[in-house]
Amino acid sequence: VGAAWGACTGAVVPATEACNVVDDDCDGMVDEGCTCTAGASRACYGGPTGTAGVGACRAGSQTCAVTSGAAAWGTCAGDVTPAAELCDGVDNDCDGAVDNGCACRPGATQPCYAGPAGTVGVGVCRAGSQTCVAGAGGVGAAWGACGGQALPGPEVCDGADSNCDGRVDEGCACPPGATQPCYDGAAGTSGVGLCRPGAQTCVAGTGGVGSAWGACAGQTLPTGERCNALDDNCNGAVDDGLSCSGPSVVCPAAATAPAGSTVTLAATATGATTYRWEVVSAPAGGASTLGSPTTPSTTFSSVIVGTYGLRLTATDAAGRTATCTTAVTMQGHGLRVELVWAGGTAADRIDLDLQVHNRLATTWAVTANNVNVCYWNNRGPEWDAAGAPDNPALDVDNLIGAGPENVRVDAPPTSQVYSVGAYFWEDARARRDVGTPVAVTVRIYCGDALAAPPFTRSLRAGASTRPNATNLANDFWRVARVQFTSASTCTVSTVNDVITGAAAQTGSP
Repeated sequence: VGAAWGACTGAVVPATEACNVVDDDCDGMVDEGCTCTAGASRACYGGPTGTAGVGACRAGSQTCAVTSGAAAWGTCAGDVTPAAELCDGVDNDCDGAVDNGCACRPGATQPCYAGPAGTVGVGVCRAGSQTCVAGAGGVGAAWGACGGQALPGPEVCDGADSNCDGRVDEGCACPPGATQPCYDGAAGTSGVGLCRPGAQTCVAGTGGVGSAWGACAGQTLPTGERCNALDDNCNGAVDDGLSCSGPSVVCPAAATAPAGSTVTLAATATGATTYRWEVVSAPAGGASTLGSPTTPSTTFSSVIVGTYGLRLTATDAAGRTATCTTAVTMQGHGLRVELVWAGGTAADRIDLDLQVHNRLATTWAVTANNVNVCYWNNRGPEWDAAGAPDNPALDVDNLIGAGPENVRVDAPPTSQVYSVGAYFWEDARARRDVGTPVAVTVRIYCGDALAAPPFTRSLRAGASTRPNATNLANDFWRVARVQFTSASTCTVSTVNDVITGAAAQTGSP
């Protein structure tokens, strides 16, 4: 009864747009609101514009996928975009230039040479090699150090062209260390007589640069001919031009001079090579001085009056000798007083002091100075006329030994009266010998004559608790008084008594 339409089957009604190239919502538009079509694919590239297809850069692809009804292009896969230039023969940064910033291909090698142009392959100079080294992270590359090259150096005289200039050992006179014979004598004398060549060694310069022959060592050169039965001058003749019977020598004539002055003695000698003057005789205590005892001419001087014998010995190269003798007499002038004593040596250390005082003196000088006494501590006082040769002088002060001591007045005035004394200053012998008498002699000359017989006396040091002590108890010998009556004559008044040093110090002149 009745009828109605049943369910509608097979109808397709609008649905949600599914991005499938179908108008699913039946609005007359296909895939509206869809970015892409599901399952579709397309080319893609993530690098800068203009780089795709340049160098290593390539496009990739991406696929359209629908998620929750929305379609979108997926990730771009397979594209190659610009990268750091790796010096691998590829345009990695896709700028159209291959290996820009790369000096070389890493690992590559090439010959190298840092020396001046034109020197490689010359002398010792050789090229080396260098390897290309990549930069940090492989970016960029540069050639490394040149290894194994041989560059020019100083010319070191080693038989090689060390400076690579095409010449070997220039500036080198010889190979260092080499030796050669040498001879500096006259031509034709080497090997004649005594003459022989020597040897010299080649010596390198500073730092080994350059070289030169060193000094000639060990050679024997010509010398003056000597009487030795040898050819000293290397002329082929022995002892030529010489009289070889031995030297000859002639001494000068005997001389006389005032004591204290200097006498020149000039001898004549032939055929001699060495000379020796010596004093062979002298007055007691006669110390003297030879100015040049090893030459033919010498000087002689002594302040002690008397005659001195001198001998000159001349010796030739063969050891033969000749001698001659002469004499020098030292004359007295004015007043001269000499003091000597016996038994004194340097080891004994016995010291006596000669003293001469003038008429104004009231005491002797023992331990205190006295301007009117000429002695060791007042050796040249000013007496009488100022500046005139009337002042006394102690020529010799003998500190240890046996004297002499000598006081002189070259031009004594007749108004002056001189007193002569001797003081036992020190006896430093062993303790057991202190106080043992010592023989003492004083000589007084007026002009050139002994004015009185020599004065002699035994003196001793006083008692002492120390061997080296100077003691005012030591003997003081008052010898004599002298007054001149003319320039060369005098009268001597003998005193010849002994007092103590203490008495002499306080008075009793």
